[in-house]
Amino acid sequence: MELCWILVIPLLSAPCAGGFDLHLSDTFHLGTVLANMSLGPGWTYKLDRTSTSKAIGNIVTVDGRDGAVRLVREVDCARLPKGSPLPLTFRIASSASDTFVIAHFNVFVHGQDCFIKYRRKSAVNKPDVHVHYLYGLGATSCLPSAKHLSVFLRERSLYVQGARCLSGKSDEDTVLCALRDSRGRHLSARLPNYQVSVPENEPAGTHVITLKATDADGGEAGRVEYGMEALFDSREFKDTHVFKVTATDHGAPRRSAASFLTVTVGDANDHDPVFEQSAYRIVSGDDGANSVFEIDSRHGLVKVKVRPDREVTAKYELIVEANDQGKDPGPRSATATVHITVEDENDNYPQFSERRYVVQVPENVPVNTRVAQVEATDKDEGNNAKVHYSIINGNVRGQFYIHTPTGEIDVINPLDYETNRDYSLRIKAQDGGRPPLINSTGMVIVQVIDVNDNAPMFAIDADSGWITVSAELDREATDITVLDVNDNVPTFTEKVYSLKINEDALVGTSVLTVTAVDRDINSVVTYQISSGNTRNRFAITSQSGGGLITLALPLDYKQERQYVLTITASDGTRPVFQSANYQVLISEDKPIGSTFKIDPDSGAITTQMEIDYEDQASYTLAIIAHDNGIPQKMDTTYVEIIVEDANDNAPQFSQEKYQGKVFEDVSLYTSVLQISASDRDSGSNGRVSYTFQGGDDGEGDFFIEQYSGIIRTNRKLDRENVPVYNLRAFAIDRGSPPLKAAVEVQVSVLDINDNAPVFEKDELYIYVKENSPAHSVVAQITATDPDEGTNAQIMYQIVEGNVPEVFDLDIFTGDLKALMDLDYETKTEYVIVVQATSAPLVSRATVHIRLVDINDNDPVLHNFEIIFNNYVTNKSNSFPTGVIGKVPAHDPDVSDKLQYSFVEGNELSLLILNPDTGELKLSRDLDNNRPLEAIMKVAVSGIMGKGVPGAAPRLRVGSSQFTEHIIAGGHWVIASPTLWAFWRGSDIAMVIASPSPSRYSDGSQAVARGPGAIVLFPVAL
Repeated sequence: MELCWILVIPLLSAPCAGGFDLHLSDTFHLGTVLANMSLGPGWTYKLDRTSTSKAIGNIVTVDGRDGAVRLVREVDCARLPKGSPLPLTFRIASSASDTFVIAHFNVFVHGQDCFIKYRRKSAVNKPDVHVHYLYGLGATSCLPSAKHLSVFLRERSLYVQGARCLSGKSDEDTVLCALRDSRGRHLSARLPNYQVSVPENEPAGTHVITLKATDADGGEAGRVEYGMEALFDSREFKDTHVFKVTATDHGAPRRSAASFLTVTVGDANDHDPVFEQSAYRIVSGDDGANSVFEIDSRHGLVKVKVRPDREVTAKYELIVEANDQGKDPGPRSATATVHITVEDENDNYPQFSERRYVVQVPENVPVNTRVAQVEATDKDEGNNAKVHYSIINGNVRGQFYIHTPTGEIDVINPLDYETNRDYSLRIKAQDGGRPPLINSTGMVIVQVIDVNDNAPMFAIDADSGWITVSAELDREATDITVLDVNDNVPTFTEKVYSLKINEDALVGTSVLTVTAVDRDINSVVTYQISSGNTRNRFAITSQSGGGLITLALPLDYKQERQYVLTITASDGTRPVFQSANYQVLISEDKPIGSTFKIDPDSGAITTQMEIDYEDQASYTLAIIAHDNGIPQKMDTTYVEIIVEDANDNAPQFSQEKYQGKVFEDVSLYTSVLQISASDRDSGSNGRVSYTFQGGDDGEGDFFIEQYSGIIRTNRKLDRENVPVYNLRAFAIDRGSPPLKAAVEVQVSVLDINDNAPVFEKDELYIYVKENSPAHSVVAQITATDPDEGTNAQIMYQIVEGNVPEVFDLDIFTGDLKALMDLDYETKTEYVIVVQATSAPLVSRATVHIRLVDINDNDPVLHNFEIIFNNYVTNKSNSFPTGVIGKVPAHDPDVSDKLQYSFVEGNELSLLILNPDTGELKLSRDLDNNRPLEAIMKVAVSGIMGKGVPGAAPRLRVGSSQFTEHIIAGGHWVIASPTLWAFWRGSDIAMVIASPSPSRYSDGSQAVARGPGAIVLFPVAL
């Protein structure tokens, strides 16, 4: 007998097929001995790193001389891969030959933050030990006839058994050991499934694993051919692939065996971080960006520190870098370009190119001739930079017209030097912003040049001063009266007036009276505020030759601290407006009734219909006042009506409903989708922010960025708990009160394979009727997987207990078939371990297959005899009246119940038989001193209809007499409860099962007369 031995003592573990389980705790101290693999002297020990997890190989070591496995680094769960147990393999080599042993361990790590996706600790059905044994074949060499040796463990030694002698030359081979432990339990080396891990990015042709099948047949019939097919979805980009490997021989008929190979693709850090977009564009309003930025290193949120100014820098370009935390081979990074565009706000007033424009125009210039052009520029852009022009003062008699878009000024009525020698036109430049900004400081001076267009009636001698007529006079036609002409302008008594006024002065308070004097006769001086009357706080009236300035509206020190009013005094009797221009602010939600009307008597301007700021933000009205004199005299003013925005528009979303998808394993703060809303209002009324407040954020699983509208994950998602989220978000403006709009957001969570299959119970009980046809389905083993689609596909296997092969489990359906007839009387229960795999995740359950008995066996009853020895005494009546025994029949079917009856021979009713229990009693007729022998036949049948086959068994009844004299003559064994009871004459009989007749040393014959039931009375020693 060839002999090798191996000692493997894993600590905190139990050996099982497929590798010893080794449990590590993060509380273990450095130097802790985890296992002892010593085989004695002459062996060396080495860690096999090719089949050992790198994470485990870095924290354990093995002593090369004594085989002790020790912990050399602390266990850190954060650095260990998550998922299945980690493989650990050692190679033990002989110093004297090429023999070596490979020992496998499955390492489970326990501790804080540790996570093992292995539902129940059960090992894969693989050999614990792989022995490469060098043997020499000589004239007297003995080896087993089979290549795969039968091996058993005894006292921690490995023995090869079943050897036979061969002859030949020395040879070498690899031996797979089928182990038997000290209790004789078979540990199969047959591999129903294989699992292997392959690093990703390996080139084509890389060796993955070698699967070996053996055939005991010789020659061509023993030649094995392999085939492989992919199970489930065999897409290219998957982390787990499952294959069915078939081995087929070349015999007739051809036989095959199947195994399953699970290939897990190990992740390498070969991908750079990927930004959600290759380029980002952030459009910023008043919450824009600055040249100095900061970024949240965890969330990637870009922030600004200083309010931006588009007129200084309109665009920024940032390079953002993202780094992962990979270690194999190292961290990787990626960059993205962030384009930030600062959106324009209307924060710049139009500026005239010149402070004062002066033009000279001959008085005979044709009508509709362009005489001047003003130009104002605005640093803003778009509509905020579009400038519109208007004349707000000095356009006496409407002589001039300005083109609103261009600023070109045309003369539209004839000029007369003799009437007006110059015009001072006040020009307003207004941009197109909302609200618009206005510059009213533009000034155009039009100087009229005299043309000789009037013939003189008189002439004056320059030397003598004599006035002579230029033509003949007609008294009746000529009346010469020297009249006063308005050749003097009013002159203020003071050029500058200064005063102070309290902010809380009441409306109507007199502020100041200004006075101007005109040297012309019959001159009436009127006054108006031509400029500087911001927000129309002041009013002026002409009374008593002076201009009384009063407070028209309340003052606000925070808005204006100083007013510089320009007062114009005019002579003549034409109408004069108190102000050269008026500015009125009205809210769009106030007027009822986009035109205006003016009361011809009072000058009150009212609206005729509803005004909408979103349609037009301002209006400029030219108002003409004229008297009823002949000729009529008039004055012109301009009313600037600024429509103030009211928050009358709620935000509007660009879509009625938003839908997005996200995988359940994404990291926190992953963006799902972006919602967008706009608001037609302006300023703060039109600025929109987003929120889930008052809506539905999926119980905190999502959050929304306030200004961008990007919805991101806030917690880990689990599709199995919530497959679809129906969120409700709001867009809210900043008006007072704020208006908001709601939108539905549906987020579908996409599945990943993160759940192992689950059996209903860890232990399943199946009841199968015996004699079920071979290859019939006796049960269905099912497991459920909360995942969906291909992630929920389950593969079933029997991994333990099916030796020899009695059952077959369909890999896809879980149908359990019996491969042979099941007999309850042979074995009542089978225990197997089944595995449900959703690669790479597995679960196991123990299945108890209990056979249900059916009535397929006849009752068993052999011939038996009853010997009745009647003890005759004068002391008392000793005849037994109770149950003396039971018909010794039995039925292998536990479900059947027997019925008993006499067929013949008991016509005198010497025995009383209970038909249900088979219990026997003696009739009183036997209580006499006469010997008796009777032959009877007993029938036994089951309720289910089965009976004893053939003739009914025979019962022989014998009776003899015992007296005190007989008893006193020998030594006896009394089969009675007590000797005292025997002598008192109580019943001493009892029915027992007896072997074939026996004789004792004194030559007397025992009362046992057959294999049936007997009445045992005293027997001689």
